[in-house]
Amino acid sequence: MEAAPAITPERLRNHREIDAEATDLSAGDSSPRESRGLSAESLDLGEYCPKPIATLQIAEPAEVADECFNSFVNQLRQKLEKDDDPNLPYTPYLRAVRSKTRGYAQRVPGSLSNRLHDFLSRHEFHVFLLFDWDNEQYRNIREQFPISSQLTSVVAAKNNLLHPYFLHEPATLSVDWMLSLKSGGWRAVDFKEKVDRAKPKTLTKLRIVELALAEAGVPHAVMTEDDIPRTVIRNYRFLRILSLPFDPPPLASAEMAAIAPPLRELLETGQVPVFDAALKVAEYTKISAARISRAAFWLIANRSWPVNFHQPIGPDYPVHFNK
Repeated sequence: MEAAPAITPERLRNHREIDAEATDLSAGDSSPRESRGLSAESLDLGEYCPKPIATLQIAEPAEVADECFNSFVNQLRQKLEKDDDPNLPYTPYLRAVRSKTRGYAQRVPGSLSNRLHDFLSRHEFHVFLLFDWDNEQYRNIREQFPISSQLTSVVAAKNNLLHPYFLHEPATLSVDWMLSLKSGGWRAVDFKEKVDRAKPKTLTKLRIVELALAEAGVPHAVMTEDDIPRTVIRNYRFLRILSLPFDPPPLASAEMAAIAPPLRELLETGQVPVFDAALKVAEYTKISAARISRAAFWLIANRSWPVNFHQPIGPDYPVHFNK
């Protein structure tokens, strides 16, 4: 792998005057933004570095890398570890309550955490469901996770990339989801619609984020609408309210024990719709078919019954169990 080129005043001057359109990072905010690139005049190392370095000058690229860059990376690692507990509060960098987007911005509870999650689009919510449902792989989800503009500015300059600016300052870039793995470490994921992902300015921002996260050992991936399985998302949306920690079982434990085995036996044939199976069990348990149906969906939502989510799930559909 080739070493990254050193930061020099000549290279930094090449990053001046980015087109204003490239710097509008606020979703749905169409107001004009002034922008500029990283330059020897605009890079205030005394401001960027976390400790006083009054003698450090931009003409000393080796010292810039040694004194500042490693500190920026360490700050990112510390931020990844901070509040990385699903039971602790977390405030995303962009929140639905402050969004200027037109359309589908919302806050919803998660099954992995005891808090509300903010989403700025329907696609973001759907991708979140894929991660929130996978409790075997993930233990926490932090949406709209910010990366220090100090780190991303230096990464952009080292790699000849134009860093977005907002009101004469380096804009803060964020990832849509920072996923905490049960096996340890993190994984970052962004969502972009295909039409947006193909834009050069979007590709540049994604590349800066990818390189910055790589310095901390965090892999980064980008998803599009092609990566969202429609039937799976429909099933997750139908079942998710039953999977939340505050939703109790629909039947008492004794009733659940009485209806679960015969209900599963009927459903495992793959031929009987859920409500029809519930009607048959209701004949001799004296429990209403509606409550038995809800119990079946609760067992699926809480992973007690391993089923194929790529097949439709609902009262009028049979259940396809995994073999």
